Amino acid sequence: MKRWPVKLRYILISVAMIVLVVLVMQFNQRISEMNRLVAQLREVRIEGTAVMQTQVALQTQIEYAGSDAAVEDWAMEADMGLPGNKPVVLIPAEGEQAPATQQGLKFVPAENWEVWWALFFDE
Repeated sequence: MKRWPVKLRYILISVAMIVLVVLVMQFNQRISEMNRLVAQLREVRIEGTAVMQTQVALQTQIEYAGSDAAVEDWAMEADMGLPGNKPVVLIPAEGEQAPATQQGLKFVPAENWEVWWALFFDE
C-alpha cells in the first residue's frame, strides 16, 4: 500500500475543506433565497385572495343593481312606491312629543370610578 506524503495529504485535506465550505455557503444562499421567495409567494397569494373577494363582491353588487329588488328599494327611498301603496306618516298626538331620533341622543361616557363602582357593587 502506497502512503501519501504528509505535505500532499495536508494539501488534499485543505482543498477538500475549502470545497466543503464553498458548498455550504452556496447551500445557505439558496436556502435564504428560497425563504425570501416563499414569503413573497405568501404575499402574492394574500393579494390574489383579496382581489378575488373584491371581484365576487362587485359581481354581487352588479347583479343586485340589475334586479327588481334594487328598483323597488330605490323607489321606496325616493317616495315613489308601488301603485296602490300609501305612505304612512306618524303624527304625535296632542301634548306628546315626537319620538327622539338617533341624532338627538348623545352618549355621555361614565367616569372611571363609576365604572368600577358598578362592577363591584351594582347588581
